[in-house]
Amino acid sequence: MDCGTPAPKTETNYTLISSRYGWRLTRTVDATGRRMMEWRCPACYTRYRSKRPL
Repeated sequence: MDCGTPAPKTETNYTLISSRYGWRLTRTVDATGRRMMEWRCPACYTRYRSKRPL
């Protein structure tokens, strides 16, 4: 997360917080080649997406 806002509480591991709250899950690869997944709030996702090349 960019802003440090905690993700909304969920009832199960399968709750889709993206559809209910607007959060997005992003997948990246770190410097060692390991895959990473991060939840981003709507505002942070908008900033993240605008910085990515098309």
